[in-house]
Amino acid sequence: MLVNVLSTTLAFVINIGITFILTPYIVTKLGSEAYSFISISNTFISIASIVTIALNSMASRFISIEINANRFEKANEYYSSVFIANIALTSALSIPSVVCVIFLNYILNIPSEILTDVRLTFIFVFINILVSVVGNVFAVATFAKNRLDLSSIRLIEGNLIRGIVTIGLFLFFEPRIYFVTLTTLIVSVFTIISNIHYTKKLLPEIKLSIQKFSLQAIKTLLSSGIWNSLNQLSNVLLSQLDLLIANILVGAVAGGQYAIANTISSFMLTFISMLTSVFIPKFTILYAKNNNLGLVSSITSSMKILAIIITLPIGFLLVFGDVFFGLWIPGENIPFIHLLSQITLISLIISVSGNMIFNIYTITNNLKIPALFMLVSGIFKTLLISIILIIGNVGVVIIPVVSAIVNIVTYFTFMPIYASKCLNVEKGTLYSPIIKSMFCTLTMVVICILTKKIFDVSTWIQLFIAAGACAVIALAINFLLIFSKKERKDMIHQLVKN
Repeated sequence: MLVNVLSTTLAFVINIGITFILTPYIVTKLGSEAYSFISISNTFISIASIVTIALNSMASRFISIEINANRFEKANEYYSSVFIANIALTSALSIPSVVCVIFLNYILNIPSEILTDVRLTFIFVFINILVSVVGNVFAVATFAKNRLDLSSIRLIEGNLIRGIVTIGLFLFFEPRIYFVTLTTLIVSVFTIISNIHYTKKLLPEIKLSIQKFSLQAIKTLLSSGIWNSLNQLSNVLLSQLDLLIANILVGAVAGGQYAIANTISSFMLTFISMLTSVFIPKFTILYAKNNNLGLVSSITSSMKILAIIITLPIGFLLVFGDVFFGLWIPGENIPFIHLLSQITLISLIISVSGNMIFNIYTITNNLKIPALFMLVSGIFKTLLISIILIIGNVGVVIIPVVSAIVNIVTYFTFMPIYASKCLNVEKGTLYSPIIKSMFCTLTMVVICILTKKIFDVSTWIQLFIAAGACAVIALAINFLLIFSKKERKDMIHQLVKN
């Protein structure tokens, strides 16, 4: 797990580093309006995944459980069935993809001078979706064997490829926004090839076979996965649809500013998801072995570890975000972008633990009630924002404000209570790590405020030094206060041992 965490963190750092370099270049060369369509295209990926996730979200769980229970015949049945069904699914998805590209200018507010570029951007996005769906099942090998360090190495390699190809295209050709989505497609193909290699290496018992296709296996996956589709729809409504709403109801310019501000929280969400995925294979294995005590202990410890890591950048950017944006994208409306960024980051403080909790429903296969609750929350938030924007001229700031309020209420009330029920523990069991994650953020914020008052931070070097110093101090304090004496002793022992 330590190797998995470190390799996943390294993959994320390389990814954010590449985007860190490219984003100001794209904004300078093409404008914030053009940049916003790259972010909006990711929203369409999330929308498309509502359909694909019903089949694929539970595949890793079921295949992994069968493999760890040494039921390889059943694992092969699930594996082959998912692959064949995904081929049929891509054929069905290709039709709405073509229609969307043709009528794209009627769906979004797109300046006429970049309409062709935006269309090509979405063409590569939709091709990427179809390719990724076909290759989805090959990712199960590293999950089932708890070798996510291999996935992280693949991510590092993929991000390096993405950076080299993207920078090369921007240097040797006239800048185009579709270069970004084209390179993403190239990386997806590389990822699938790598996953096929890992499957052959880690799971020699697993073979694709048309004869293994089982309609009953597909029904089993869909009966559970359909609730994950509703969860994904809820996720789109709660956090992914904001940029699309901003573009349609506020305009391309405001949408561009919001896209820049939302970049940081999007990275944090990606980082949270990546780190959370490190712990899920272990949870699944413990659940498969009916070790409920070990599962609960592992979940609460993992929530603390996740909180102590993620809240460092969140707390730092809440305070130093204005300096960061001023250095990163000079010439933009920095105070306004910083305000938008602060609002989106505040809701992430509780989302850190919420993301971990959400996976409990998948592991225990209790998805129906959470899916319905999240769907209602998502619909409520979307309707509320739309009504406010249509009735009053309040501007784009209302979008992250309403989103933050709804997300905080959702993640702090229903989710930990129902997850505790799924684990057969007391209702308040999961509130302790959630509150501790909030405390971790507070520690970092206080240290950053004091640092900002004492020292002048106005250059990249000063910003990085301040970030490192604040992180080390906050990490030391939180390590002593968040973890029990036994937990600290065990963690130090494992670190020394490894």
